[in-house]
Amino acid sequence: CGHVHAHQGSPLVSLMFRPEYEYQEEELHRILSELKNPVYGTVLRGKGFLRTKTGMKRIEYVYGSHSELVDSSYHGIPKYVIIGQGLNADQLETLFEQEK
Repeated sequence: CGHVHAHQGSPLVSLMFRPEYEYQEEELHRILSELKNPVYGTVLRGKGFLRTKTGMKRIEYVYGSHSELVDSSYHGIPKYVIIGQGLNADQLETLFEQEK
């Protein structure tokens, strides 16, 4: 489920997702590549920690630059924050939930 936060005086919006789902690593790679799709809006930055079968992963996305998926020792609640313009919260929520 997403949480929306508007940045005052800026066209930027941030969304936070807290999926409890345990992802396969290849699912996370697919999500990272999907974030470029304009159907989700302009995703400028994404970062967080998501659970996989082998433990937590730190997942990073930077528009036009790179994406990264690395092992993490983080033990808190899985969460992922997306910052961008014209974000489609419903489509992004579906992207994270369709893996269930």
